[in-house]
Amino acid sequence: MAYVRINVVEFDSEEYLKRDAEVLNSNAGDLFPELLLIAGVQTTETSSFSITIYPDKEAADNALALRDNHMAEVKGLSLTMSHEGDLSIFYQKPEAKFRVD
Repeated sequence: MAYVRINVVEFDSEEYLKRDAEVLNSNAGDLFPELLLIAGVQTTETSSFSITIYPDKEAADNALALRDNHMAEVKGLSLTMSHEGDLSIFYQKPEAKFRVD
């Protein structure tokens, strides 16, 4: 069963937040090989909320060390909250296209 992790992170500046978003937009699949989906929302100038989906809990657990390593390498970043659990609802319009600025 697919497994979801929700993270809320805080950055020391908006510049650090945007820099990390660029890294994840271009390299998330390399950084987290078992990742199926990541979606992030900038909730304040320096806060971000992300939802990640993995094939199962084991894959999500494997990603924890990778997440912690990534966070240790990113300047001015701290985890403020994390929730996780089995995916219970999912819908994506088949022809949906997304653009990230």
